[in-house]
Amino acid sequence: MELHRFLKTTVGKGLHVVVPIRPTLDWEQAKGFSRAVAEFLVRTFGRRFTPTVSKARRKGMIFVDYLRNAEGATANAPYAVRAGSGAPVSMPIEWEELADEVRFDHFNVRSLKEQIASRKRDPWSEFAATKQTITKAHGKKMGLAI
Repeated sequence: MELHRFLKTTVGKGLHVVVPIRPTLDWEQAKGFSRAVAEFLVRTFGRRFTPTVSKARRKGMIFVDYLRNAEGATANAPYAVRAGSGAPVSMPIEWEELADEVRFDHFNVRSLKEQIASRKRDPWSEFAATKQTITKAHGKKMGLAI
């Protein structure tokens, strides 16, 4: 859909794909669009993706959590630290880093400074400057009226 997207680890075991958009949609429209994208992934790649929240029922699959796009929903910010064993950090990463084993405990408060120093560039350097909108054409591709 030609939307610029950014990737980060969570402070758990997952990844977040973040698509910054201008606030032209209301909360229900944004969540509806996210849900349509999730459903598209499940329909197209059903053996890999699931919208099922239950961890027991999604074993070995990628959980597509469109509910993070609801009003009042929370997600960890980039560089957020989780209390607990190893103090993992939600780390912005390059898409190419997915070829490496990026585990939830790979980025933590002890390794953070070294991880950042070893980078050639900030994977999210264009985040704040990204100005894009979910359009009627995007909605139409997903079967939604926006």
